[in-house]
Amino acid sequence: MILDEIIKKTKDDLEKRKADFPEEWLGRSLAYNPYVPRDVLSALRASQNEPIKIIAEIKKASPSKGVIR
Repeated sequence: MILDEIIKKTKDDLEKRKADFPEEWLGRSLAYNPYVPRDVLSALRASQNEPIKIIAEIKKASPSKGVIR
């Protein structure tokens, strides 16, 4: 079946990624990650003289949870 092929390919890809990036290497690289979470409220306050630009998605329902209320 197609689903079985997708699962096999995904598992093979995951094993290759694990081999390419050992867990100890990932731990070290995350320890030095310069990423700083953004503060949305501060960004909105800083843009008081500019129009706010928002990209949004409005959904009636979620495929996994159904109708959103």
